[in-house]
Amino acid sequence: MANPSQNRDSGSRAALATTLALIEQARSGDPEARARALDALEAHARTQAQQNDLGPLTAGEFKRMVEVVEEGIAVLDPPRWTVRFASERMRRLGGRSAVRGPTTLDALLRIANAREFVQALEEAHALGAPARWESADPRPDGHTHWLEADLLPLHDGDASGSPVLVVLRDVTERKRVEARLVRQTELLEQRNAELRDFAWSASHDLRAPLRKIRAFIERLTESAHARLDETENDFLTRMHKSADALERRIEAMLAFSKISGRELVFGPADLSAIVRETLSGLELMVEQTRAVVQIAPLPVVHSDAVLLGIIFQNLLSNALKYRRRDLELVVSVRSAPLEGGKWRIDVTDNGLGFDAADSQRIFAPFERLHASLGEDGTGVGLALARRLAERLGGTLTATAQKNEGATFTLVLPADLTRS
Repeated sequence: MANPSQNRDSGSRAALATTLALIEQARSGDPEARARALDALEAHARTQAQQNDLGPLTAGEFKRMVEVVEEGIAVLDPPRWTVRFASERMRRLGGRSAVRGPTTLDALLRIANAREFVQALEEAHALGAPARWESADPRPDGHTHWLEADLLPLHDGDASGSPVLVVLRDVTERKRVEARLVRQTELLEQRNAELRDFAWSASHDLRAPLRKIRAFIERLTESAHARLDETENDFLTRMHKSADALERRIEAMLAFSKISGRELVFGPADLSAIVRETLSGLELMVEQTRAVVQIAPLPVVHSDAVLLGIIFQNLLSNALKYRRRDLELVVSVRSAPLEGGKWRIDVTDNGLGFDAADSQRIFAPFERLHASLGEDGTGVGLALARRLAERLGGTLTATAQKNEGATFTLVLPADLTRS
């Protein structure tokens, strides 16, 4: 049979866990969510106060309850912020482990930014709303600790004299991880910038010799065409086409470098409008291929509309270009909501498709799976589309079967959506 004291400890721990969870919810930036959390916290407090099946907590039981959590817990009374209660963990985090019994805030917390902490307490108390305080705290041993506190006014009829619950935690390790991530991100951005600069420079440097090559090919064609036989003229034609293809690739490298490094501009982006505007620019291709393009209702997402337009430009032109000649081309664009506030957009066609084994290769720069068909292209479009999707916080994948069409799936976060 369970010991009554054990039952009380278990119930107290569960009650405290619920209280801390509601405090976390009450810090939400959404006013409605914060109001719901505060109402729930008040109801939870009333429930705990009214429960009589376990009986009132003794001082020892209450102490054990607050010591099972890693956070330091204290209750402070205004206006001088006298410490009504402080857990041992709170005293240790505040650097005052030797202090015992009721005391003042200065005696409880030996922190560098005590004035800012008091200001945060006063603001939270005056507003009657949860607040968060965070600060670096240099210690005598030369190390800097980061402390974070949740401040929750405990109104009980008289707001002016109500205490404030303080939940203090050491977030030093989290701050170290965040700092490492910032440094790694900065280093990655620097390397990406260097790669973009290299691609830009290399592309520009290639233009000059290419112009000379093309010029000499054209001169040779004009001066020697009549003297050359059919095979030799065919060689010149192939050289000219190769020079044209190289020029397109250089232009693609420049575009890839420029667009990949473009600063993001986020805002409401209407995918339906973006897709229709993109198709307007592809109107000639649609007419020439006699394609049927079906656009289902698409959402509005919080993203960069310009980059989304480039993504759809590449996906739709790819679908129109690599079609089967024996079937009416049908291209569809559909969407579906996903968990976590994301949206899935599928661009599907019944064209040439590709082998499933090439589902990653197709996104490699300058990779052309259907180069033998003689269609114009650089092999950069899909690589650029995936790159831009990742910059927008999304993904771009492809599934297909040879001669049975393909589906390109764009998954985007949707912080602000409207179906």
